[in-house]
Amino acid sequence: CPYKHRCDTWVSGCTRWTKKYNGNINKIKKTIETLNNRQKKNDKSQISKWIADTELELVYPELKTHINYVFKIRNGTYWTARRYAKSGFIEKIFIEECPFCRNIAPETIEHMLLECSRWQALRADIIAQYINIYRAQVAKKPPLLSASISMRLFGKLLGEELKISSTRIRKDPTVLCVKTTLATAKFLNAIALPRYLMLYSIRLVPIPPNQCSMEDINAAIDHIHLL
Repeated sequence: CPYKHRCDTWVSGCTRWTKKYNGNINKIKKTIETLNNRQKKNDKSQISKWIADTELELVYPELKTHINYVFKIRNGTYWTARRYAKSGFIEKIFIEECPFCRNIAPETIEHMLLECSRWQALRADIIAQYINIYRAQVAKKPPLLSASISMRLFGKLLGEELKISSTRIRKDPTVLCVKTTLATAKFLNAIALPRYLMLYSIRLVPIPPNQCSMEDINAAIDHIHLL
């Protein structure tokens, strides 16, 4: 073989690499540390930035799936019906009309969290108390346009206050900003499956499944098979 590197295979290369870097426990620890540091250095995603700022997912691992929906909204990867309509997945009429409550108002994030009548029961059960608390706080401040009030409520529900909170506060589920964000995450998780089923029923082309957890996707598939 004229060139040694051309005689290498993936297996022989990995074996040589393993011997070089993982020969003993100290080398293994050093390798893991090096790779972790490299990954953190090169990770520029908004999700990672929010995790680093809040550490909420790390403090409450049992709610990881729920909190991921908040991440998606904060980094702009949560698809509303309006976005699906603009992309051609569902009818263009839903650019200006919510398919869930059929009001002549598009399904934006604000509409979904604060207004959509389809989710009124879940909203009342999970996040209404926090919406009322923050609305009362906003009412004590100088007069604001209704759009500004909605945006402030929207920010509170999605954990804007967690960025300035200490780790000790984030570990305390009785603190208002923590309870609010976790409740929002639970609300988004509760509506995920019915949203997916509705969007699936009005689809023009296959709906991307990345807006639901795998548990929700499997439940949706089972439900569709029963129809």
